[in-house]
Order: sequence, then structure tokens, then C-alpha cells
Amino acid sequence: MSIIGLILIIIVLIIIVSVIAFAIRIVPQSKAYVVERIGAYNRTCSVGLHILVPFLDRVANKVSLKEQVVDFAPQPVITKDNVTMQIDTVVYYQITDPRLFTYGVDRPINAIENLTATTLRNIIGDLELDETLTSRDIINSRMRSILDEATDPWGIKVHRVEVKNIIPPRDIQEAMEKQMKAERERRESILQAEGEKQSKILVAEGEKQSMILKADAAKQSRILEADGEAQIGELYFLGFADSEDIDLFGTDSVLLDMLDRWYTGINPGFPAHYTTEYIGNAMAVGKLIASLPLHEYIDMSSGTFSDKALVLQTAEEPYGLTVNYDFTKESPLDMTDEIAMTPIDTRSRQILSSGLNAYVVRQVYTNMNRLFDGIGNLGILTVNLQYTEDGEIRTETLSFTRDDFWL
Repeated sequence: MSIIGLILIIIVLIIIVSVIAFAIRIVPQSKAYVVERIGAYNRTCSVGLHILVPFLDRVANKVSLKEQVVDFAPQPVITKDNVTMQIDTVVYYQITDPRLFTYGVDRPINAIENLTATTLRNIIGDLELDETLTSRDIINSRMRSILDEATDPWGIKVHRVEVKNIIPPRDIQEAMEKQMKAERERRESILQAEGEKQSKILVAEGEKQSMILKADAAKQSRILEADGEAQIGELYFLGFADSEDIDLFGTDSVLLDMLDRWYTGINPGFPAHYTTEYIGNAMAVGKLIASLPLHEYIDMSSGTFSDKALVLQTAEEPYGLTVNYDFTKESPLDMTDEIAMTPIDTRSRQILSSGLNAYVVRQVYTNMNRLFDGIGNLGILTVNLQYTEDGEIRTETLSFTRDDFWL
């Protein structure tokens, strides 16, 4: 074989390899090839191995099917209130039809940029400055809708449009900064005022609770003190009444002298230590009650009426006193005898129906008068009477105020 023949064989092999290399095309993932045959669109090659006709077919465009992002430069726009500002946008798009993308419009990216600018101007032209600054979502939504519809013939799908920056003029920025500074100072003043208000409220609430607690403590103290005084008076009454040094009903007793003076129409006085201006003076109250006739019938049985013979009410006005009499016991006097005395007044007649004789009724009423006379601030006097009538135990309750008696 001559050298010329060898060279020809090599040339033929090179041509064959070149043709094969040209004819075989492998399309990678997320790509699409637009193939033309003799200058006209033939087909779109997707992922995989494809064979082209040598010298007749060619790849007109290699298209990426991924979602792509393009950031456009700021565009000057004019708002409805004639404020010029700069706005730049970001468009997220994807090629859905490689054929339309290749043949639909010349330089598609430039076309999208110009379309974005004009659409943005139209939208911003209907908004004032404040609306533009606060309506990004509305602007984004309207631009995406308009661009997506306009790019459909180009084989492009617009997924999102975002307003990246809104740059107002310098004087507007300075005014906005001053406004924001004033707003921050106003909010700071409000927060400080609210803090001071809450602090004062808390202090006032604390003082209020403190005063309430102090008042409750004072009230409880007065109640306990009153209960203690009542118990002291009751004990003192018992001790005074049982004392052998005091002759209550003897011939020389003060009580009989007082009764005689009462029956003759003279209002008896009391020794100084038998009177008091304050019902809480348990000792003086005990002495006074122990000096009255029928004191031995004051119920000490802890159960007939209550667990107390005497009950002092000193917590609040009107101050009160309750005395419990038990006439079911054996009488030291002949209650059936009529005692010569002045006619029984109307108030005494109110309890004559009780079955007690006139002496008892009159004496209880006299005792009530003497208690009002001897205790300066006594406002309400309650007397419970227990007696036996027809074999049954009955109870009468009398309640009088100071105005019901002449003193």
C-alpha cells in the first residue's frame, strides 16, 4: 500500500469519526435541545441519547429547564402624588416550552426586564407614596400576574416577582427618618408614662391593702376586746352578785331604798362606781347589773338562751346589751302578791300577757330604765324572759331603745 493510499484511509476514518461525533448528542438532566433541520424547527430533544442527521440537523438552542432568578437594576418610577423613587425587582421564572422560548421573542431576558419596568410604572402610578411603601405584597402579586400572562407566548412561566428595594428621594428619606424618630420618642414617652402609672397603681394598691389589713386587724382587735370585756363583765357580775359583802335585799340595802324611792315617784340615782359612759367598761356594767333586783334570775346555766348571761355589743354603734332572765327557778319573792305601786304604764302592759305577775313585769321594766340611765352610750337593750305557764316553758323577748324611756 502506498503512502497516498494510507493517507486517504486516515482521512476517511477521521471524517467518519467526526460525522459520528456530530450526529450523536447526549442531553443532560434539566436541559432541552432545540433541533433544526435545514434551517427549520425539527424537534425538541429531552434528556437522553439523540442522533442527528449529519449536515442537515443542528442544535439551534440549548435551554435550561431549571427555575432561574434575574435581578433587574433599579427603575425610576413616579407615584400618584408625583414622588420619583427608585425600585428594583427580582423575577423568578422557568422555561416551560423551549421551542417558544427560542422562537417566541428575541432576547427573552431583555424582554422580561422591559416588561417588568413598564408594569411596575403602571402599578406605582396608581399608588401614593405611603401606599407604595406599605403595599409590597399587593405590588408583587399584581406584577406576577401581569408578567406571567404576558410571557406565556414566550414559553416562560413567572413564579414570583419581588420588590427588592424602594428608594425614595433623599428629602423624603430625611422626613421619614424624622417622623420615625418622633414616633419612637412618642412611644418611649407613652411607655414611660404607662410604667409610672402602673407603678403608682401598684403602690396605691399596696397602700390600700395595707390599710385594709390594718382596718381588719383593728376590727378584730375591737371584737376580741369587746368579747373579752363581755366575759370580764359576766365574771365580775357573778363575783359581785355572790359576794357576801354586799347585801342586795337586806333591810339596810341600797336596793330596797332605791325601790322605795322609785315607788314613791322619785327617780333613784346610782353610786358613781355603778355608772359608766361606755358599755365596754365591763367592770362598771357588771357592778350595775349586780346591783339591780332580780339579778339572781339572770340565766347562767349556759344553755337556756345562750352560753352567756350577758352579751355586750361594742363593735359598732348603736351599742347594745342583752340580758337573759330565767324565771323558771323558784322565786325569792311571792310573785302572786299584788304590790301596792303606781299604775303600770303602757309599755309594762305589753308583757303582762306573759303570765308573769305585775311585780316581775314592773321590776324588769324598771331595771331596763336603770340600765339606760347607768350606761351612757347604751343604744339598744334586749331582755329575754323565760318562765313557766301551765306547766310549759315559754319565752318572751323585749327590745327597747334609749328613746323608749324617760331618763
